Amino acid sequence: MPTLCFTGMDRAEEAKLKLMFSDANEWLGGDWTLVNETQAKVIVVDLDSIYGHMTWLKVHNSGKYVIAITARSESEAEHVLLRPVSVESLVAALNQAVAGHVVKGSGTTGTHQAAPTGPAAPPPQPARPAPSSPPTPARAQAESAPKPAAAPQPPPAAPAPAPRPAAPAHAREPVLGDYLQPGGLPGPSRLELAGAPPLVIDPRTDSYIGGATLKPYIPYCEMGTVRAEKWQPLSGSDLNLHMAGTNQSQPLVRLRWLHALVRGKGTLAPGYDPSNRFRLTKWPKTEREFPKHLRIATTMMQSPGTPADIAAKSDIPVADVIDFINASLETGYAEAMNLMPPPAEPAPKTGGGGLFGRLRGGKG
Repeated sequence: MPTLCFTGMDRAEEAKLKLMFSDANEWLGGDWTLVNETQAKVIVVDLDSIYGHMTWLKVHNSGKYVIAITARSESEAEHVLLRPVSVESLVAALNQAVAGHVVKGSGTTGTHQAAPTGPAAPPPQPARPAPSSPPTPARAQAESAPKPAAAPQPPPAAPAPAPRPAAPAHAREPVLGDYLQPGGLPGPSRLELAGAPPLVIDPRTDSYIGGATLKPYIPYCEMGTVRAEKWQPLSGSDLNLHMAGTNQSQPLVRLRWLHALVRGKGTLAPGYDPSNRFRLTKWPKTEREFPKHLRIATTMMQSPGTPADIAAKSDIPVADVIDFINASLETGYAEAMNLMPPPAEPAPKTGGGGLFGRLRGGKG
């Protein structure tokens, strides 16, 4: 069985990759296992960080298969995974590792280079019979003692949202989603709600501090008006106090996704219509807490369709499909294909214009 270890990177990056690995491993048939560095046959390091580069220097001649994550197209590493890392590119890299005889346990490394992130396409199906219902993604196996972390780095930029049709302008009270957008908060802030964990946001790094699960934050998304004075400003030392236990830096785009998922209640976002056909522009990060989404995403990647079409093909209630579409539109993973352009302004009428005008003008 092939074994893998993510090391030589900050904790936020490692947590993000482990979540992504869960989806990639599902597509690969669940054959891969996360282990510690000494047991792993495949090691993934962040070549762009100081600690990651030192780790790569230590292990690249160790007989293990080493995959280096980097933003540079030219690298000293033999096996490269280009940023931004996606589920598809991670699947391709692990497939290359298998081609390098990692599964056979010979300890030799192949000469194949991991494929860089390419155009969005669904990861290859596993070579085993497809289950009758979407598999529940396995939780990533816990690492042994954590490695010393490099200086925190801002999380990778989220994909740009697809252009949204203009909705009628109207005054409304602010909701949580307004504060999740760039510029929504002036600095690190905390919002508290009874029965839910504190919501701690650092807009400087487009991140929040919390656990790996999203459902505990649903009560915030269901709030009505959220006044600015409800937010408590935080200092850098305050942020460090929240980085305890299972809490760590998470990409803020996850909360944007959750807010859009929850707020619609089965109704499409303003500006869209049930007759619109929707498609995924790239493979999304499906959250493990929402196993139905894997089936919806697979259906949308196969062919675009209306919410009713997608619901029928995926055997998922149409309200759940609409909520998933809203979240994917908000985070830039989906687009509508047949939006009607706004009606053109009618041409101004002139007294002598047109056939009848000329006829009238010719009467004497």
